[in-house]
Amino acid sequence: MLSKTTLFLFFPVPFMLPRMQVDKGAIRFVLSGANIMCPGLTSPGAKMTRLDAERVVAVMAEGKEHAVAVGLTKMSSDEMQVYISLYLLKTLIHVAAKVAKQ
Repeated sequence: MLSKTTLFLFFPVPFMLPRMQVDKGAIRFVLSGANIMCPGLTSPGAKMTRLDAERVVAVMAEGKEHAVAVGLTKMSSDEMQVYISLYLLKTLIHVAAKVAKQ
């Protein structure tokens, strides 16, 4: 399992993981630790990298410079385009988890 410092160690080397970008509407939910649903990654403000299932990814937020979470894809990016209401990405660690502990 990833530790809470994983996300903060990721900041200096953002190219280390493939990126998925959520739209502005999903940011508050991701920061509270929610899994990411299809609309958050398939809407106009979101961006997806072509990936297979079960890959660790950096979750970026629309309009933000740093990752807000590290997640694990539950299906491939091709499958994500087809489904509308399933969750696509399991959130492993998020920014607010570290901030809330301090």
